[in-house]
Amino acid sequence: MLSNPNNPKSQPMVEGLQLKVEDHQAFNYKMLPSSFFASIISARRGGKSFLVNNLIQQFQRDRQLKFSHIFLISGSGFGFKGIPPAYKFDTLDALDYITRTQQQIVDYNRSVKDADKRIKSRILIVIDDMAFNNTLKDDRIERLALNGRHYETMDKKEGNGISVFLISQALKRISRTVRLNQDVFFVNNISSLIERNDILDESFYIDTTREGKKKGQKTFEMLSTSKDFRFIAIMMFIQNKRKLEDYIMYADAKPMKDFKFFGTAKDWKDSEDF
Repeated sequence: MLSNPNNPKSQPMVEGLQLKVEDHQAFNYKMLPSSFFASIISARRGGKSFLVNNLIQQFQRDRQLKFSHIFLISGSGFGFKGIPPAYKFDTLDALDYITRTQQQIVDYNRSVKDADKRIKSRILIVIDDMAFNNTLKDDRIERLALNGRHYETMDKKEGNGISVFLISQALKRISRTVRLNQDVFFVNNISSLIERNDILDESFYIDTTREGKKKGQKTFEMLSTSKDFRFIAIMMFIQNKRKLEDYIMYADAKPMKDFKFFGTAKDWKDSEDF
């Protein structure tokens, strides 16, 4: 039967609802908008940094989509061997420098008539492991979630812009403003029942009937437990969402050998990894 035959968002419901991973698409990095904001939430040792590093590896192997510069802002500085030491910071104050410089590049590119003289600046910022300082609720992060894509629309150099991966162990460390305005939300292994319910309420109840909410809960449980270190990818930027399968996907990271994502010999002179 249907939960509501007159509601196009309603989905067939039967007793003992059978759900399959195969009903959902596998996430692909090429699905992301050109300039994106994505959050990754998981408990400690849940595979957050591994997933993000793997996505960056795929981007940097892609000549069309690779980033010109990648910045890591991290309280620990752990992981992400492909980012040169010169681009690693331990405070969110680095965001001021990055965004100010990007705006200067936008202004320059808009002033130059010769397209060949415009500067390539496709930026990725990884904000990782800062939650212990309670610094993820920051106006600068919210501005990037709300307006970060404008760096791309203002720039006359095709492909330029700022993208963000925001990594945290706790959902509540990320403001609701960011959560509702980001493009993609990756989650797995959420131990807090309160946080799990918040994710369900914000992202899985496209059908608000009792049957629809039950399917949302079961879909979350099914995907999050289907494979170790598998993430649910909630594609919030997708328009015309009519059912869960339209925007709820799964993401698996695959091991790849570390390599230098970018940088000059000077950028890498203090590296212990390469």
